[in-house]
Amino acid sequence: MKIDINRKQKLNKGFTLIELIIVMAIMAILASIIGLNVVRYIDMTRKQMDVQTAEHLYKATQLAMASANDDAFNGWSVCEYAGYPAQYRATEDGYPTSSSGAGTYNMRPVAWCRGIKYRNYENSYFKATLDYTPGPGDDGTVKPTDSLATKRAKQQRMFTNEMLHCFMQDNAKGGTYTGTDRTNYTFDGAEGLKNFGFKYKKPIKDINGGTREPECWIIYRRDDNGSPEIWIGYKQGSVRPICRVYPDPAEEYQ
Repeated sequence: MKIDINRKQKLNKGFTLIELIIVMAIMAILASIIGLNVVRYIDMTRKQMDVQTAEHLYKATQLAMASANDDAFNGWSVCEYAGYPAQYRATEDGYPTSSSGAGTYNMRPVAWCRGIKYRNYENSYFKATLDYTPGPGDDGTVKPTDSLATKRAKQQRMFTNEMLHCFMQDNAKGGTYTGTDRTNYTFDGAEGLKNFGFKYKKPIKDINGGTREPECWIIYRRDDNGSPEIWIGYKQGSVRPICRVYPDPAEEYQ
């Protein structure tokens, strides 16, 4: 049987340049689709982890709200008194607003914490919003000689400590920085919160139409019903909200 060598070579000539280009184009399209899906999945997972952290903070706050320590118990509500400056308006879907119409409510910060990315800042760990610097011999307990402002600050500090104790650690305590370079920190939870930070760090649209990168966990108290809410925010003079993470997360975290 005679074999046509030329015919066999024609059959085994391989891919043409056009065919290779088509294959490479298909592979590039598949890679881009898979890559986008992987990024979305990673973002979704990070958001879910932040929501879980916020849920733990929420439950710890609820436990601290029921504290048998009268001063810690009262520390949850001292921020509602008239004259307390940090008050924000929020929508029921979990975003700050400048409107005062239906579907909005007032809230006030009780405690806050910068994430691990900001550990070199003064306020790297959870602290009460009504903070104070203890004087010599001041153990943090409320005394009859304390001014009303100091009394409220101590009560809120005691509530924050109770919340941290419920959250994750037995050694939560208040404090302040020492040293001219502010390197010796003894703020709330300095030992237990070293790995406490945000997983989802992409900028989020803020109330002014710009974007903000999350810097702070903030525990707010609603004025209308006294319930807690866990938000992310940033610090610009005072801590300011970006969006709610728990309960009923804003659309950004759903």
